Amino acid sequence: MIELINGDCFEEMDKLIERGIRVDLVFTNPPYNRKRNDKYNNYDDANCNYYEMIEKTIEMSLKISDVLFLNIQKNYYNKKDVFKIIGNYSDKIVDIIVWSKSNPMPANGFNITNAYEFIIILSNNKSVKATKTYTKNHVETSVYSDNPFKKIHRAVMKPALCEWVLDRFTKEGDLILDCYMGCGTTGDICANTNRNFIGIELNKEYFNIAQKRIERVGDKND
Repeated sequence: MIELINGDCFEEMDKLIERGIRVDLVFTNPPYNRKRNDKYNNYDDANCNYYEMIEKTIEMSLKISDVLFLNIQKNYYNKKDVFKIIGNYSDKIVDIIVWSKSNPMPANGFNITNAYEFIIILSNNKSVKATKTYTKNHVETSVYSDNPFKKIHRAVMKPALCEWVLDRFTKEGDLILDCYMGCGTTGDICANTNRNFIGIELNKEYFNIAQKRIERVGDKND
């Protein structure tokens, strides 16, 4: 099953809830709130209510699934909100996986280079288990080498990171939701690894890219 939806993620998640849809895992990467448009085409990454957006993402995700993997980057503009989320949701946080970037973009001058992001694991019942032994709460990948869409979406999900998460925390036949689908990396990985997928994306350009990308996987497998 592959279902791709072009629309506002909160409105569409409400519709999924009304339909009685439950998924095995939500894995998503919200926009960064960098206050400048250097990552996305046709999207203004300046959200004055960033904390509320992340809070609503968490609340709605945990109505659709018992498990949310929230990939989030702390930056100069949103760090207070990120730390507030971690504090306020500490009772639902199972663990935080640190994604370390082997080749991050260097900071200017003597500023500290931001070389990692968080994958915050939240759960309604704290029964999250890996499918492999000795799964660390740390993963390292390259930032750019496996990014096929970096010219049009510089914050696209990295396939190697997505594969690492899905391989260790889902199994074939599971239903995965990505409510900020972007160019469809999570759906692409799901289609290639016999997982079901629901993807929601607001931006029509990115939605069209994701749709064509995931359809090609289906055509190849037919």
